Amino acid sequence: MFGFDPISIGVGVLVWLAFKKQGGTNFGKMTAEREDLFRNAMAHCADPAKLTFLAEEFKKEGLKAEAYALKKRSEWRGRTEDVRKAHAAIFEKAIKSENALAILSVAAAFEDMTATVKAKQLRDRAQLLNEQALKKQAEQDAKPPPEKAENIPGNNSENAADAAE
Repeated sequence: MFGFDPISIGVGVLVWLAFKKQGGTNFGKMTAEREDLFRNAMAHCADPAKLTFLAEEFKKEGLKAEAYALKKRSEWRGRTEDVRKAHAAIFEKAIKSENALAILSVAAAFEDMTATVKAKQLRDRAQLLNEQALKKQAEQDAKPPPEKAENIPGNNSENAADAAE
């Protein structure tokens, strides 16, 4: 009824051995050494080739998220001069803007390119604009509403009609 298929057994044993071999390693684990290497590379490495190499090594070690971040940083560091100038112009325009939502969308784009310092500067600017808008709104809400002419004692339409007669 239940037959033993030698191919299925062989494949099962190979998969089991692969997982057993992998289980004793740090595959897919962010060790302290890897964490230090990752952080230093992201912060200080300016060579796109080295960043790409590290991205491939992290990917081989099962650290896909870190590999992706290193690859994106490699692309950021490897930009051409024209692209750098375009990004600088976009940043300057955004930092001078008064539109907090637009600033936040530009910050998100810079964050996606791993330009975290620029993204933080833009987010801080947007937060400042939001705080200023809230303060202005609170000041306006604190002022009493202007009095309408008919609400002022002695200046209503009935008295005006009586005075005209």
